[in-house]
Amino acid sequence: MEKIEFQQKNKILLKLIITTILLILFIGSVSSIPFLFKQENKITTSIGIIEEPKNVTKSNNVILIIPDGFGVASQTLAREYEGVDFLTLDQIQKGTCHTNSASSPITDSAAAGTALACGLKTYNGRIAIDTNGNPCVTLIEKAMDNSMATGIVVKSRITHATPASFSSHQLDRNQELDIAVQQLNSAFGKIDILFGGGRDMFIPTSLGGKRTDGRNLETEAESKGYTVIHTTNELNQTNLQTPILGLFTSDNYPYVIDRQNLTDFPTLQQTSQKALELLSQKAQEEDINGFFLLIECSLIDYCGHQNDPAAQVRETLQCNQVVKQMMDFIDSDSNENNTLLVVVADHETGGLYLDTSLEEIYKSQLTYVWNPDILKPITKSAYSMTDLVYYNGYSVEDVLSDFAQISNLTQSELDELNAALNSHSFDQLNYALSDVISQRAQVGWTTHGHTGVDVIVYSYGNDSNSFVGSMDNTDIPKKIDQFLQFESLESQKILENSEISFYSSDSPKINDSFHS
Repeated sequence: MEKIEFQQKNKILLKLIITTILLILFIGSVSSIPFLFKQENKITTSIGIIEEPKNVTKSNNVILIIPDGFGVASQTLAREYEGVDFLTLDQIQKGTCHTNSASSPITDSAAAGTALACGLKTYNGRIAIDTNGNPCVTLIEKAMDNSMATGIVVKSRITHATPASFSSHQLDRNQELDIAVQQLNSAFGKIDILFGGGRDMFIPTSLGGKRTDGRNLETEAESKGYTVIHTTNELNQTNLQTPILGLFTSDNYPYVIDRQNLTDFPTLQQTSQKALELLSQKAQEEDINGFFLLIECSLIDYCGHQNDPAAQVRETLQCNQVVKQMMDFIDSDSNENNTLLVVVADHETGGLYLDTSLEEIYKSQLTYVWNPDILKPITKSAYSMTDLVYYNGYSVEDVLSDFAQISNLTQSELDELNAALNSHSFDQLNYALSDVISQRAQVGWTTHGHTGVDVIVYSYGNDSNSFVGSMDNTDIPKKIDQFLQFESLESQKILENSEISFYSSDSPKINDSFHS
């Protein structure tokens, strides 16, 4: 009897164990179907009620802004000049970025642009070409391959090193006439918007340009479906449709400080806003995979090469304004906040430092101050003042008095200016005028070239915290790749393009003595 009772108890226990196992399996299967019982934004499962994630969307727009030659001191200078605690960029600072190239601890804009466009190191001077001489696929090319709208907006020649690194492939950055051809003939399709300077690279010498091959690339662009524009009024047309080639100046833009009442060509704020509107509109109307917009604040670098603090502070403030425009777009974006903004310089230029109290002229008074107010009444760049002296018969005393409000030149300053005049060198006179202004403001420079210091990474919008911390410049495009879910692409498509010739060229090189 006891044996029978023991067997029955074992059977009951076994049934309980089996029932428990089945119940666990059932609970697991129900909980793995989270939308089985749904009410409003809550999900009822066998293990209770949980909140449903809201507004989960694919992130598919990127705005990359490169303030060429921009360093920490440039931002500090602009902030103190404005007399505020924070400018726009200060509010979105995230990390730092290394800038060395494959050939030097100090990069040029070509190698740095390639690092930011392709995610790899290359030699100084190369445009989207790796150290083995092979083309690398850029972010713009990946965007086109992924059916995104694309745009490039700059103040330099559109064929200059940074924009070229995203839109062409050259062993030598000075092959700008060839770069222009490539920008209109990408193997991956049409770049929807090309806004900048450098019209001379697109038209033949017979029309006042620099093309010696007789080609008129503006006419060729129109035959490919581009609308070609040159003025602010043309930019403001209500019926503009992409693709658009906007070449607003023959060479680089003038500095902000030199624009004054010039309105026949648009500002960087205007071209950036128009590009943003057109690319966003195209992405929405054609239901494509968002847009990729590259903006370069090009001339911060030029001012650094010339050691001109009055010109540079205006360029830096303009760049902050453009960043604010992009942030406003993200904040008001109706596409459920699917836009990422990244701002990072390619390198620092000039080695700007604030407080020159240890310089010879100030050795008797170690004040540890500098004076940004000296820069406020200045109405021309040192470059423009040099032009007036060198080509238009002005005296150095007149230009400094009329355009910089400096009339009481010291003997030391006069000696420096006269030595520059006697050198019969435009560059040396430019440097001397910049130096007088810098000394008065008590700011200094370590070089007329680039420096090897890290630069700041700024980011805003969707996934911006991915850019927190210290990183290499090659990490920037890799993070953008991840954000846009880009897959790697082979460069064979580039090599098969008949318009791509980067191994050798008979085209004349465009030498740019200042701006590397």
